[in-house]
Amino acid sequence: TDPSGEFGVEMSSNKKYNKVMSKPTVSLIFPVFNDANVLLSALRSLKNTSSGVSYEVILVDDESTEDMRVVYELSKKLYDKVVYLKHSGNSTVSVNAGVEVSEGEYIQYQNSDVLFEQDGWLEKIVKAFEEEKIGTVGCKTLRLNKTVNHSMRRWMPEGNQSNSHYERGEKLANSSNGVNICPIVAGCGMTTTRKLWNELGGFNVYWPFGWDDADWCFRTWQAGYKVVCQSDAWFYHFGSTAYGGMGTDECIKANREKVEEKYKEVIKKLSKKNNELYHFNLLF
Repeated sequence: TDPSGEFGVEMSSNKKYNKVMSKPTVSLIFPVFNDANVLLSALRSLKNTSSGVSYEVILVDDESTEDMRVVYELSKKLYDKVVYLKHSGNSTVSVNAGVEVSEGEYIQYQNSDVLFEQDGWLEKIVKAFEEEKIGTVGCKTLRLNKTVNHSMRRWMPEGNQSNSHYERGEKLANSSNGVNICPIVAGCGMTTTRKLWNELGGFNVYWPFGWDDADWCFRTWQAGYKVVCQSDAWFYHFGSTAYGGMGTDECIKANREKVEEKYKEVIKKLSKKNNELYHFNLLF
């Protein structure tokens, strides 16, 4: 089926090549638009660092202009399914389409411009759900110099995405550890339960790029679940490479304004409490 109602979907499965015979624990959804070498590096590194939990990899190709079908044909052991969309230019549409054909108990939103190095990072994220009423779990993403790129996020009324991160620029060794409650987590690596995904009806598709993660996290809180960051799990994220770098400043700014309008009453309360995390679950 086409979850967006607008974009044609074609799907190919590779299950006979791969290790997942029963239902996997995690479905990793990778929106793809060109950049074959970046994607292949991500998938190879994933295979080498995620043996502690069963998972499936679903690629959602948003009508790449490069001949990606040849790449998919030659790399079948690195993924389980590929979905071909008519071009939407919207990563949330791609994720929704990927989830439609997924089977995992948990769903993770990934980017193609990532690199995995830490053994057991995915298992750490899954274990974070053991605490009651956890609905969405994020993790750390790093730059290549091992400083924090994305982590826990707060709402900055007069700020932007860059200064909304608690630990951006800090060395990994000096940043927080353990599972920490927070208002928002970054979209890359953001994981949720299939139960909550079905309850909320997937991503809102009117967020082409930027702040779709904030919208999802606010919806998680509204549904009565917690958002946490598993600060012991990390991988590298290069940023602005996935999806052909379509997340323009104008688009990000427009989406921030949508968030401000949609959640203005919550944001007012949050600003008064200065983003005190232990108060956040009382705001909804």
